[in-house]
Amino acid sequence: MNCSISGKPTNSPVVSIKSGTIYDKKLITSYINSHGKDPINDQPLSLDDLVEVNLQNEVLGSSVSDTSIPSLLSSLQDEWDAVALEIFQLRKQLKESRQELSIALYHHDAAVRVAAKAVKERDEAKRALEELVGSMAKGEINNHLEEAGSDVVKEEEIMATDNTQISAEISQLILDAQGILFKRHQENKFVSNITSETNLKLITLNENQETQLAQLLAKTPGCKNSKISHVSQNPMNNEIFLITFEKNHNCIEYDSEKNTIINKYSFTKKTVGDGNLVSLNWIKDEEEEGYKPILAFSNGVVKIGDHQTINIKNSLTGLLVHPLIPKFFIAINDYNYSIYYQWDLLFQSEQLESQISSFDLHMDGNLLSLGLENGKILLYELSKGLVVSEFNTELDEVINLKFAHNGYWLLASVNSQNSNQKLIVYNLRKSAPYNIVASLDFKDTSLVKIDKSSQLIVLRYNEADDHGLQYLRYFKKTKTWKLIEQDIVKIEDYIVDIFFQQENGINQLVAIDHSNKLHKLEFVAEK
Repeated sequence: MNCSISGKPTNSPVVSIKSGTIYDKKLITSYINSHGKDPINDQPLSLDDLVEVNLQNEVLGSSVSDTSIPSLLSSLQDEWDAVALEIFQLRKQLKESRQELSIALYHHDAAVRVAAKAVKERDEAKRALEELVGSMAKGEINNHLEEAGSDVVKEEEIMATDNTQISAEISQLILDAQGILFKRHQENKFVSNITSETNLKLITLNENQETQLAQLLAKTPGCKNSKISHVSQNPMNNEIFLITFEKNHNCIEYDSEKNTIINKYSFTKKTVGDGNLVSLNWIKDEEEEGYKPILAFSNGVVKIGDHQTINIKNSLTGLLVHPLIPKFFIAINDYNYSIYYQWDLLFQSEQLESQISSFDLHMDGNLLSLGLENGKILLYELSKGLVVSEFNTELDEVINLKFAHNGYWLLASVNSQNSNQKLIVYNLRKSAPYNIVASLDFKDTSLVKIDKSSQLIVLRYNEADDHGLQYLRYFKKTKTWKLIEQDIVKIEDYIVDIFFQQENGINQLVAIDHSNKLHKLEFVAEK
C-alpha cells in the first residue's frame, strides 16, 4: 500500500474516514498535529478519525529499522518524512496557483478584447463624426440629435444576440472560481460562541443611537424627507451599506460604525429613464481595489458607479453579481436569465414556462436558483447552462429564495392557498420527498435571512402598524427548526432590510426601517 502523501509504500497504513484515503500513520499524524484537517479534501480530521489497516496477510519486505544502525536510519526517516510533507504542501499550492493563474490569464485576454473593441468603436465614431460634419454642412441634422442632453454619460450598449451555449472558456472560468470560493469557505467558517443547547435572547444594542442615520440624512442634500427604499451590505466590510431612496434615484455609501457618508451617487431621470430600481448590489472591479455599486432598473438600464451605464435590451426583474469574478453578473428577466462578463452578453437561457418571481446565487458562484410563479424551483449549473435539479412546492408563487451558508440548504418562501405564507427549508443533498428539512407557516416570509453558522433564521414581518423581527433556531440533536415565539422584537416602522454582522463568534443583526433608523441587535446567551 502506498501513502497518499509520500507516494511510497508504507508498513503502517491508516485510512481516513473523511476521505477514504490511505496514509502512512507517522506522516498523517504529523500533518494532523500541524493542520487539523484531511490533506486530500481539507475536511476537519483528528487522530480518532484514522483506522489502522491490518497487513498480517501481506508479505512485507524487511524493515529498514531492523538493520544494525537503527538510530541513524531513524534520523534519516524523520528527515524523509519532513521532506515528503513539504513536497505534498508544495503540490497543493501549485495546483491552487494554477487555478488562480488561469483566471488571471482569462481576465488579461478579456481586457485585450475589450481594448480592441474600444479601438474599433473609436474608429467607427471618427468616421461617423466626419459624416456628421458633412451632413451639418448640408443642413441635414436629424431631429433626434437635438433631443439629446449635454450631460449624457458615455454608454456601452449590449445588443441581445443568439448566445445559447456556454463557451468552454467561460465554463472553465466559473469552475476555477468555484474551486477557489469553496476553499475560502472551508478556511473561513464562522464558529458561533452560542451552541444549540444555549438559551438565546435577541437584545437591542443601540437604542440611544438608532436615530443617528436619520439625523445625518436630514442634513444631507438629496436625502432630506426621503424614505429608504433599498439597502445592500458591502461584501468586504459589513459596517458599510449602499442606501437608495423612494423619491429619487440618489444613492449613498454609508459607514454605520463612523456614522458618515463615504460617497454619494446621483442618477437623474435623463440617465436612468422611467424604470424602477429592481436591484442594488456591489460588483468587483478588476481595475480598482474593492467593489463598486451596481444598480439595475426595470427598463434594462444598469448603472456601475457614477459614470458608467449599460443598456440591456430587455426589461429586468433583478440582477445577481458573482462573488469572485470581476465584471460578471447575471441579469434576471421575466422568463429567462442572461450571463454578462466584461459588460458583454455571453449566454442567454431558454424561455421558461412560468414567470420568474425569485432568485439567488450560491456562494460557490456556480449554482443559480430560480423560483417561478407556478410554484416550481429550478437549480441551474451556470458552467453548463443547464437545469440540474427541480422542486415542485405544489403551492403558489415562490416569492423568495436564499442559499444557506452551509452550502446545502435552500430556503424558499412560498405563497400558500390560504392567507399565510410558507417557509420551506430544502436539503439539496437529498432527493424528494426526503429533502424537506422544515416547512412552517408565517404571515410574512417576503424577507428571510440566515446566519453564517446556518443555525439562525430571521424573518421580517410588516402588518399595518405592527412591525418586527422573529427568528428560528436549528437544534442539531433533533435536527429541527423551531420558532422562538416568546422572543419577538418590535420595530416602530416598516422594516426595509435586515443583515447579519458576524465576526469572532459574535452574532449581531442590523435592521433598517422606513423612518431611516438603524437598529443594532445581538443574540446573547440568556442567563
